[in-house]
Amino acid sequence: MKEVDEEEDDGQFGKDGKYEAKINKLFWDITEVAEMFDVNASLIRLWERQFDILKPKRINTRGDRKYNKKDLEHFKLIYNLVRERGYSIPGAQQKLKEMEKGSFNKAELLITLKKTRELLLNIKTRLK
Repeated sequence: MKEVDEEEDDGQFGKDGKYEAKINKLFWDITEVAEMFDVNASLIRLWERQFDILKPKRINTRGDRKYNKKDLEHFKLIYNLVRERGYSIPGAQQKLKEMEKGSFNKAELLITLKKTRELLLNIKTRLK
């Protein structure tokens, strides 16, 4: 199955090499996804079992996983909750359910945005 030059991804790779770059691919294999997020393939397989929103396609008889753009966005969301924000797996599962229902706490979002703004202003001040 062709993997390149058919659909443009909106994401980007940061300077650290993690997923955030524009790539022209339809599917990525588990090794590529692991490299994008700097994690082991076993963690990706674990999270597939733990989180219902991760559903890679199995496109051959060996059962090789192929991840599309939507799968990468879901993985990025889970990665953010578990690795960057420190949620436990059950906590991240609950948060995803809340987000799916659209009942996430807007006050929590506002507080997070204000803290982020403060942090960025502090960094800007230090750079001057």
